[in-house]
Amino acid sequence: MQLLHTCLEKNVPFFSYRLPSAENYVVGIQSVSDVEAVSCFDALNLDCKGFVVAPFLFGSGESAFFLKEDFRVESDAVPEELLVYLASLPKGKVEEETWPSAITHDVYRERVEQLIESIRRGEAQKVVFSRNILSPLDESFDSVSVYGQLQKENPQAFVYCFYIPCQGLWMGATPELLLQKRASSVSTVALAGTMPQSSMTWSDKNREEQAVVVRYIEQVLQSQGVSCLKMEGPDSVVAGSMCHLQTRFRGELPQEGDVLSLLAALHPTPAVCGYPKAEAMRLIALHEHVGRSFYSGFIGPVCDGDFSFFVNLRCMKINANRAELFVGGGIMHDSEAEEEWQETMLKSKTMGRFVGLK
Repeated sequence: MQLLHTCLEKNVPFFSYRLPSAENYVVGIQSVSDVEAVSCFDALNLDCKGFVVAPFLFGSGESAFFLKEDFRVESDAVPEELLVYLASLPKGKVEEETWPSAITHDVYRERVEQLIESIRRGEAQKVVFSRNILSPLDESFDSVSVYGQLQKENPQAFVYCFYIPCQGLWMGATPELLLQKRASSVSTVALAGTMPQSSMTWSDKNREEQAVVVRYIEQVLQSQGVSCLKMEGPDSVVAGSMCHLQTRFRGELPQEGDVLSLLAALHPTPAVCGYPKAEAMRLIALHEHVGRSFYSGFIGPVCDGDFSFFVNLRCMKINANRAELFVGGGIMHDSEAEEEWQETMLKSKTMGRFVGLK
């Protein structure tokens, strides 16, 4: 982990991740400071090695970033040439950032109630409303140590951190696969509904929320010509202190299939946006006054045409003295504003306990 400290000290772009159920983490380091910006899905190059970081609004006006894997490190076996390269670099400068304000409890309730009324009027079936949480960091906070702890405590999640100059340091532990490709095979999941791990039964609201995502993903896969489609679930899956409902999908790309077209059709799913997509996006733009950035976008490694992209949930952005956490929940016609607030508080615990949130 000392390698990550060095990269941060010298403003070197890097990514690190551990796949779900894997034992070891991977570090990829880019040898130049400028990170490639990608304007649209068709411009994504999946035939090389690296790491994709896409924002929520990728495909709707915001660019993704591609971190190149110029150096690869596994299990702390650092190549000598990488050590020489890092030693030759000067110490970087800490960049000042302007941070947004966080939404208050009262304002959150007011906006959720407005969304519920819009849904009851038939403007959408589901809208995912998110908020940010700001927390000061004391001098003892060690982001690299937190990353290591996340790996230990979330064995079934995709645990990651990355640093892009001018975009900052991000880390998280997400339970949700957006799309994985291995040769011609693809897989994804419908993940929605949230309750404390200690709860025993799923509410009708949670089951319908998950069913909306299932129907959407099945429709997208069929419309993109995915064959031999298999579905398993829904099952309860544990993610930290929470449980979610999950349905798994597996299938085969058609011979002339375009995986980028499939990726664009899936993102963003109703689990992070809502349904129908266009109407939900309009209501999000109307009521969410803080940009999501990479929260609820997708992230993951790419290697010679194959990839594993995960929805960026349970995440935070950090700088020298502050952390910004992102949480959200699905609003439907029978939602209650205070219950939705409490759900976001529950979701914030995955990352929040590392920065002093209670």
